[in-house]
Amino acid sequence: MKKSMLLLTFCFIVVCGNAQVEYTPFQFETSIWQESYSFIWFLKSEYEVSVEGDTLIDGKLFYKLRQKGMSYQFDDPSQTTITDSIEIDQYLGAIREYDFKRVEFFHPGYATPMQIYDFNLEEGDTTQVFDFSFGIIDAKVSAVDTVEICGTLRNRYEIRFIGSFLPIPAYLIDGIGSTNGIIPTYQLFESVGELICYSNSTCDCFDSTVRTQQVDKDEIDIHVYPNPVSQNEITVSFSNTQISSIEIYNSLGQRVYDKTIDFDHHTINCKNWPNGCYFIKISNDKWQQTKTILLQRE
Repeated sequence: MKKSMLLLTFCFIVVCGNAQVEYTPFQFETSIWQESYSFIWFLKSEYEVSVEGDTLIDGKLFYKLRQKGMSYQFDDPSQTTITDSIEIDQYLGAIREYDFKRVEFFHPGYATPMQIYDFNLEEGDTTQVFDFSFGIIDAKVSAVDTVEICGTLRNRYEIRFIGSFLPIPAYLIDGIGSTNGIIPTYQLFESVGELICYSNSTCDCFDSTVRTQQVDKDEIDIHVYPNPVSQNEITVSFSNTQISSIEIYNSLGQRVYDKTIDFDHHTINCKNWPNGCYFIKISNDKWQQTKTILLQRE
């Protein structure tokens, strides 16, 4: 009984904490970030960032980032005619994760490394984020949800900048960085960077888009029951929407169920799953929603 109450308390904390899952560390050696950068309408770059080896800086192991791709110049706002292009192949800097959930970056133009991410975050926290053009910016975590990338459910933090004209929102994601790039460029003087997709040794870039679309919960009617789950089945029912995918993850972010459906209800057999907290991601091609359930059998 005591064990069940502890489990229930843990799940309650997870639900009230916006369904945060266990932190996913960076995998620098196998990661590839496909990104783009634009300045007003006449300059656009498309490139990938990856690790090309490691180096020691002040006795600490860093991974060297290289940026490769193309940059294009246009002569009209519709970007139909390219007037010039140049190949991009340059050393971007060195990066490492340290002290758990923190990341620092050694910019070639700076004398010492600087912290660019701290994922010890909850909704309402204030933090500092690094912008490649602007430097350090104060921000506040306005919302926390989860997103599945490369088969892992990760925490995603919506941030809003404090005392700044930079547009909002931007997003930070466990083990990936920012939706504005691994070394982000938030919009500044009409320039902006964007993370198109991310891949590592477990997934292909084309199978791993990074979404930031929010769900309008008032227009979507989805029910997951019973909750807590005391038997061997979970039912998902819905109306006013067309669902194409149901995925379920355990508290470690590991996917334990994946099914494409086209009915207004769906029953899931959970007989062989251990007790604990699970996250159900329900989605179609326009939106996604994550719900938390507690599996608590005798």
